Amino acid sequence: MEVIFALVAASAVALVALGIALTSRGQTQMAHQRATSAVQDAAEARASLATLEARIDAVEAQFVSAREELAQTRQELAEARAAQEGPPPLPLARTSSGNLDDLRQRLRAEQQRSPEDEEET
Repeated sequence: MEVIFALVAASAVALVALGIALTSRGQTQMAHQRATSAVQDAAEARASLATLEARIDAVEAQFVSAREELAQTRQELAEARAAQEGPPPLPLARTSSGNLDDLRQRLRAEQQRSPEDEEET
């Protein structure tokens, strides 16, 4: 009877060991699947990161180009405004001591001197 008891005890121990082994194998497989999934997720994240970095580089290049175009447009606008303004108008005489013909003669003389002055400078 002791032998049967020993065999039953050994069988029970063997069944418990088998159960533990199967459980740990299942847990190992699940851990392996999780690790594989994590590796795949990391690879996808790296690919997404590379794509985003490429997009950022493209947007930065567009931004620099837009800034350069804006600076050029501002310069052209300033040049156009300067060209459009032209010389300031001649001041009117403030004295009323002369007649209208005198004023006209002074204005004509002023206008004739202005182009000559510009040529000298």
